[in-house]
This record gives sequence, C-alpha cells and structure tokens, in this order.
Amino acid sequence: MDLDLHGCVVHFLGEPYGEDEWQLQILRKVAAGLDRIVPHLPPVLSDYFVSAQGLARALLQEWDEAG
Repeated sequence: MDLDLHGCVVHFLGEPYGEDEWQLQILRKVAAGLDRIVPHLPPVLSDYFVSAQGLARALLQEWDEAG
C-alpha cells in the first residue's frame, strides 16, 4: 500500500500525467484499503497511516478537480 501510494504521488507530481486510468485505479484501491484499516490500527501505528490516508484523499480530490 505504501509503495503504491508513493508511486502515485511521484506519478502525479512528475511530468504532466493526463488521464491515467491505471494510476487512478491504484490510488482508489490504496485509499479504500486505508479507509478499511485505519479505524482498526493501534494508536502507535495510526498517525502514519492517517497521514497516508490524507495524502491519498488529497490526490483523489486533485484528480477530480482537474478532470
């Protein structure tokens, strides 16, 4: 999940990405996975994954606004 999310960040921040449905599907899966697991994590782990969840949501929002 972590590598997929960071791969999407690098992709979206790199060259103009246009409409890349493959990357968008990966990002949606990562965001959905984070939405499922974050509520069940112990506090010692939750900060990192809540941050990752916010990043995934921000990327999806940016995608929606650009499209």
